[in-house]
Amino acid sequence: MFAGLLKGGLLFALLWLAGCAATVTQRPALTQEHQMFGNQLLVVVSDSPDTSLAQLYALERTGQGWQRVAGPLPAMIGRNGFAPVGEKREGDGRAPSGLFPLEFAFGYAAAIKSAMPYRQSNADDVWVDDVAAPDYNTWTKRGLTSARSFEPLVIQDQRYRLGIVTGYNRTPVIPGLGSAIFVHTWLEEGFTTSGCVALAGDQLAALLNWLDPNDKPMILMGLRSDLAGIALLAEAPAVSYQPGLLEQQIRAVVAGLGERIVEYRADNGFFGLALAFPAKPNGRLLELAADCRSCQLPVQQLSYLVVTRRAADGSPVIHELVLPRVEALSAVKTFAAHFQGHDAER
Repeated sequence: MFAGLLKGGLLFALLWLAGCAATVTQRPALTQEHQMFGNQLLVVVSDSPDTSLAQLYALERTGQGWQRVAGPLPAMIGRNGFAPVGEKREGDGRAPSGLFPLEFAFGYAAAIKSAMPYRQSNADDVWVDDVAAPDYNTWTKRGLTSARSFEPLVIQDQRYRLGIVTGYNRTPVIPGLGSAIFVHTWLEEGFTTSGCVALAGDQLAALLNWLDPNDKPMILMGLRSDLAGIALLAEAPAVSYQPGLLEQQIRAVVAGLGERIVEYRADNGFFGLALAFPAKPNGRLLELAADCRSCQLPVQQLSYLVVTRRAADGSPVIHELVLPRVEALSAVKTFAAHFQGHDAER
């Protein structure tokens, strides 16, 4: 069922550390062998704490070890990347790191092709994110909660047309540690999330068709370096991307300025980012905003783009501009489409 999604048939063996050895940084381990009780596993990894680009793998335990069923599949995570283990907080825009069960699927259709428990959502269904509410981090109805804030589970942009609820901060629920951590369909490749994992709808549907609650499916999320540090994958495929000079320069330009709205990397060597416009912009950003004819908007509706483009002589250069947020992804993809060839510096 994953024909076309999986290139090759590499066999994976999960090797785990026995125990949790202390490190210089004293960071908690993502998982230990005894915690991995299921036979199906989704693994979501990113290459840096400063990226929202990730890859997703589906693994299945067999008599010979763990076998890769699908992946790497492109995925998007939180606008501020992964939070270190134990540091995820409500509203921080980060996806949690760690190992969690996959609880049930949900979506707009009356039924889906999956053995997973499934719940159809309607306009009255919400997920509570009010840390002071007694039903924090639970699914309920608008009329049944006293929460002051919640996430509607049927929204116009269709991101929740299909999703899976993860068991992050669910048993027990601890106020403030984060809520509504799903695997769901992305709006479009390039848009970051508020802390969920997003991927293409057809790929998520294929994963759900494969997942079986009898195999106690789980999801493992975190930085590739943390997974490698605990010897998670003995034979991981060489998909880790090494940023070229221009991408490194772009990341240096935007470092510390704001949260990522859009992050996009194309096969032709293009790379671009769009950030939420800083509440206290520097002089350069104010100049860029002044040059934008359509930017007579509150700063909350603006975005700061830094992208790769070709100069007049054909050499790749960095380009900065300010645009309304609603135009950010389309602008980044327009630059990508016009960027021909490959960056020789990669």
